[in-house]
Amino acid sequence: MINAPNTGRTAVVHSGVDPGDLGAWIQIHTEEGVAFTADDDCPCCALRLDLMTIIEDLCRRRTLPDHVIITTTGDADVATIVATLLANELPGNTVHLDGIVVVADPAVSEAGQGWSPGDEPTTQRVAIADRVVCDIAALSDLGLQRLVTIGAFDPHTTARRLEGLHPSQYTVPNAAASSGWSTALVAVAGNLDPHRLEDWIAEVQYQLGADLLRLEAVLAIDDEPNRWVGHGCRTALRFSDGSPWGDTPRRSVIRLVGSGLDTDSLADRLQWCLLG
Repeated sequence: MINAPNTGRTAVVHSGVDPGDLGAWIQIHTEEGVAFTADDDCPCCALRLDLMTIIEDLCRRRTLPDHVIITTTGDADVATIVATLLANELPGNTVHLDGIVVVADPAVSEAGQGWSPGDEPTTQRVAIADRVVCDIAALSDLGLQRLVTIGAFDPHTTARRLEGLHPSQYTVPNAAASSGWSTALVAVAGNLDPHRLEDWIAEVQYQLGADLLRLEAVLAIDDEPNRWVGHGCRTALRFSDGSPWGDTPRRSVIRLVGSGLDTDSLADRLQWCLLG
């Protein structure tokens, strides 16, 4: 797929657990072959310590890759990778997180039949994903351009999507729901007090911790002419400047994916964040 015509230069960072010795390993594959290998005793530490270094090294190359795809084995914690990317500054304006694609058995992506609700790695990946494809062949059929142009973390795309959502339109797949993962969508009209909002977000992150897989937000902040667009995973959170509100009624929308979400309580607390 990455060698197909008209796909540009693509670097593939493969990270996960080596089934041979259970050590973590990271490799980069480019058009020139394997470019980097890293090993560590702990998969999570290897990801945190090495992933950003690898991306920075790629960005220092004379010829930059057009796309960087980070792949994992079935035992890897996708949320750790996402949180690492959100918590660290990506090099300049050359790199941005685009989306999360998960390959899962059709039983997982559709009905969850045949999978134990306790199969945490599988159901967690399905819950956090922007796209779920049924197998490797389907991933190839998707094509590289559609794989790397999802735009799930783009502030303008995020704002358009969230502002057009109704709670019934956005839920996690059944397999993830059967394991306790769910989606909460809360909204409030008016301007938010930034200090109260900061307290509310810190409270949510503290209470949910590792059970907060995704947070997406478009926010109307007092005295701010533009939308604030946020993306978070666990305790990592990043905001960026969105488009101007102009004459559009100011309304904040927050979508969370996690376990133990209480939509009514979240909505009440967001209402508390309103100015005045």
